[in-house]
Amino acid sequence: MHTVTSRSHLTPPNIWAALKILIAALHGNGADPTGLMEGFKLRLGVGMLSLQYQAFLTKAKGGTDEAGITWAKLSMKYIAYGRRHPGLNGLRKQAAAEGRKGRPLLSKGQDTLWRQVYARMFWKFKNAGEGNASGGHAAAVAWQIVKAAGGKTIIGEYGNTPVEIGRDTGRMLNAMAPGLEGTGDQVIRSEPGAVVAGIRIKYAAYFHAKRPLWDFSRPLPQTWKQQMDFLVSSFFEQAIPRLLT
Repeated sequence: MHTVTSRSHLTPPNIWAALKILIAALHGNGADPTGLMEGFKLRLGVGMLSLQYQAFLTKAKGGTDEAGITWAKLSMKYIAYGRRHPGLNGLRKQAAAEGRKGRPLLSKGQDTLWRQVYARMFWKFKNAGEGNASGGHAAAVAWQIVKAAGGKTIIGEYGNTPVEIGRDTGRMLNAMAPGLEGTGDQVIRSEPGAVVAGIRIKYAAYFHAKRPLWDFSRPLPQTWKQQMDFLVSSFFEQAIPRLLT
């Protein structure tokens, strides 16, 4: 059996020289003679997005992530009218076809009652000088009476539906998933001395302003630091022997 070996001189001066070369490459101030830098940056970007993926899952369920971020709860109005609910679209289409758009959960009898109360109260408020406010006030009275008669509203039926925040379509969460790097909604880009990792979704900026996806003004959680440190250590373990061979 033939064996091929190589010998590295792991003396302190040699190791220090190798470290200076690698540190310069990391900062973008020097070339990367090992050829490992781009792969390392990619792993670093994927690693950070993977941490944000797990943090997103925690916050979406109403929890607090390891960085101490908790998202504001969704309003009943948004849950009822802004989220998708099985069967509701069909009821809305049917109601619109029957001339009761906006009242899809009422029976025909309840809708007739709503119309009667609304018409009577509208002219009452109009004659009382309420002007443009007449319609809103009349609708409020009509809903009070119809609900007392068993009528159901969208907000009453769906406003307390358990839903996860930010996961109506799943697009933002999926953009952080490992395996999508550099394509579609996910961004992982190498720059001199840095790696840029994030998501490319227009509405994500509005979401992030109200419910932060991440906040690097806060101290990095210890568990996150440990995972990033592991990636850095792995890089040096591969790169130093290659420089000293």
